[in-house]
Amino acid sequence: MKLNADGSKLALGFESGKVSVFDINKPSCITLLKESTVHESVVTDVIWSSDGKYLKTISKDNLVYLEVQG
Repeated sequence: MKLNADGSKLALGFESGKVSVFDINKPSCITLLKESTVHESVVTDVIWSSDGKYLKTISKDNLVYLEVQG
């Protein structure tokens, strides 16, 4: 689980290989921005780009770059 640099987006990686990204800019209205199963095994880390537009997800099976809208 990681916040982007300005704290407006939260990325979560799951044991199933799924990655979810939420807009948490307004805590009273949390919005799902992206959700995808990009790995076949547990997501071990998520790393935001400095501009918050991209997310690198890491698993034992591979490394994936995701573009995040919002």
